[in-house]
Amino acid sequence: MTDTNPLVPTAIDLIWSGAAVVVLGVTILALVSLVRTRFDRGLAFLGWFVLVVALPLLGPFLWFSSDRRKAATAARR
Repeated sequence: MTDTNPLVPTAIDLIWSGAAVVVLGVTILALVSLVRTRFDRGLAFLGWFVLVVALPLLGPFLWFSSDRRKAATAARR
């Protein structure tokens, strides 16, 4: 008897596993960037944190494309 799953081919399993690793990596990068950014209010940080964690692909995309991150970085200088 073989140990392979007859319902899911190996290639599809590898593709989904790779996609999960990429989503996890992007989410972690967004969280690190979020923690390193200074916020005027804690509520803004909490909102972004919940967005990034609750929507693992859309949240980091919105965080990296938002002007909030750029404005906070410019204010630091």
